[in-house]
Amino acid sequence: MNIRELVQMLLMQFFICYTCTMIAAIFFCRLNTPPIERLPVDFLWQAVIFSLCAVLPGVVYLSRERLTRRQLWMRTAAHTVLLEIVLLTAGRIIGMYQGIAGFLLFAVTILVVDLLVRLFTYLGDRTTAVAINQQLEERRKGQKK
Repeated sequence: MNIRELVQMLLMQFFICYTCTMIAAIFFCRLNTPPIERLPVDFLWQAVIFSLCAVLPGVVYLSRERLTRRQLWMRTAAHTVLLEIVLLTAGRIIGMYQGIAGFLLFAVTILVVDLLVRLFTYLGDRTTAVAINQQLEERRKGQKK
């Protein structure tokens, strides 16, 4: 993966992480007793910083050589562990959770959001691959004529 592809992937993941962070905040505000009706404006900046922290572990995928399937799985596992560590730490500093129950719920939420980011990234890459394959097929048909 070259630098341009990495930056493009990190930007896309940032916006997905930010969106999921805001959705999770709404969800947690409704679960709170009593429900939180309003969030301070500072929360928007905290969500931006939190989303940037979520994207940082993505540098484990920075590589100039082609990775084997095993290497990719190892980097994905390392990314998930780093993501949990970074976001649990950032969430604690920002005050996004408290106590053991909050810690566990937050850790599970991080995993769910990570899976959603991976799913949306995969779907976007798949759409791009389908478009490229269609163009290649059209070129092949054009060359055969």
